[in-house]
This record gives sequence, structure tokens and C-alpha cells, in this order.
Amino acid sequence: MATSSASSGPSTQKPKFKRVLWCKQPYPDNYQDRTFLNHLHRNRTAHRTIDGYPTLVICALPVSAHLSSVMIFVGLFVYLYKGYVFAQELIWYTISLGVVGYLVWERSKPDRRLARQTVVRSTGILIFLLLLISPVLKTLTLSTDSDSIWALSSVLLTINILLADYRDGRESLMVEGLDVSFPSALSINAAISASVVLASRLPSNADVFALVLFAVEWFGLFPLMRRDVMRKYPDSLFRPVVLNISLSSLAFLISSTLSISVGLIYLMAVPLGTVFILPGIYVWLQRYKRDLGGPWDCAVPRIS
Repeated sequence: MATSSASSGPSTQKPKFKRVLWCKQPYPDNYQDRTFLNHLHRNRTAHRTIDGYPTLVICALPVSAHLSSVMIFVGLFVYLYKGYVFAQELIWYTISLGVVGYLVWERSKPDRRLARQTVVRSTGILIFLLLLISPVLKTLTLSTDSDSIWALSSVLLTINILLADYRDGRESLMVEGLDVSFPSALSINAAISASVVLASRLPSNADVFALVLFAVEWFGLFPLMRRDVMRKYPDSLFRPVVLNISLSSLAFLISSTLSISVGLIYLMAVPLGTVFILPGIYVWLQRYKRDLGGPWDCAVPRIS
């Protein structure tokens, strides 16, 4: 009996498991031996940014600048709505800003100087059309409750913020010098629609014209100028920093004159929170990042 059991023992012993598919083995398809976890590796392909806090701060500057731009627009609407500023003043400010922006945009590419007549003609046509449709825009939402207008404009501005193009412009889809990428175009359309909806609540046609004209320039033309300047000077940090500081200061000044609490909330949420606090939180969370890998991962082909 002992001999029989001894002789039958080796015959019933299973062969050593091999992690291959071409060999038929007496194991289930989902079987793994104890050496499976010996091939486990952690964070082999994970890219951490613990030392990249300054880079994250620089990348957050366009987001902060755009949020400040939206805050400036909302603040100017409140100014017009409550009568803190006259429409004529905003129109002259918009024209002056447009002239300065055009000179900067023209300087970024000297060959654009030949298109001055085209730009002046297009600007004149735009201003004339806005003057014609201002009375229509004023009565556009006459039968709509103001609460619905505030909610709709908030949704449109949120779409503008979410779909805005925060790149430097080098990767945008350019056609004849204009950015026609879908997210950017949809973002601009949402902002212009929000300005039209808000302008319908202003007391006079001049206020409507001033707000819509400012929105077209602020959300449509100013981003083009900014991208062209950044494209010409891709390695310059001075320009985005100065632009962000200028927009943040103006937005804080406008919001704080309306309400000190609103100004402080904006200061903590946008310039400080977006640029400094959120990148710091992101860097702090990187220490808890775990990327587990092993032989169960899909093979990545290497093409030389």
C-alpha cells in the first residue's frame, strides 16, 4: 500500500504553472500562482508634478485672466443697470480700448498694416448694425421675468468659462489668422448671447448699445489679440503676468465698489485661489498618487 501510494503520488502532482498561452496546462483559465504579485510595480509610468508648482502657477494665469474678464463684464453691467456709469462713457472707453488693442494686434504681425481699411470698414459696419438693432434688443425679453434672465445669463457665462480656449494659441485651428476652433467659437457665442440677454434689462437704447459693443470687443476681439501676442512671444512670462495683474486689479476695483464682500470673495477665489491655492492643493495631492502596473497591463507596441 505504501509503495502504491508513493508511486501514485508523483503521477498526480501537477506540473509547474507557466504564464504562457501556447502550452496546455491542467489549470483554470483565470489561475495565477503565488509569484503573480512579484511582478507588481508602482508609479513606473506616473508623472508627478511635486516640483512643478511654478509651472502650474503659470498655466493657471489664463484661467484667472478669463475669470477676471467675466467679472469685469458683469460689474460693468451692474454699473449700467444701477446708473453708476453713463453709456457714453462706456462707449468711449470701449473705442479707446479697441484702438489700443488694434495697435498691439497690428504690431504682432507687421503685414497686417495693409488691412487697415478693411478693419475700419468692418468696424464701422458692426457699429452701425448694433445701433440699428439696439431698440430691438432692448425689447427682446420684455415679457420674460428678470429672475429667468439672471438664471439664463448665468448659464451662458458658465458655458463661456467652461468652453473657453485657455491655450496660448499655437495649437488652435487657425483660418486666415482667426481662431475657429469649436470650443472657442461656442464660448464666444455664449458670452455674446449673455450680453444680449442682460442688455435687454437696461433702461435705454444707448445702454444696450454700449454693453453689446463692449461684449463683442471684450469676448470676441480681445482674446484674439492676446493669443497673437502670446504666439509671437511664447517664452515671455512678463506679458501674461502683467496682463493677469491688470485684469485682476480692475476686476477687484469694480467688484469692491459694488460690495466689499463681493470684492473679497473675488480676490480669494480668482487671483489667489485659482493661481496659487489650487495648484498648491494639486501638488500636495500628488504624494498620494499610486499607479499600479504589472504583467496584466496591455502591451504597448514600440515602433522605431
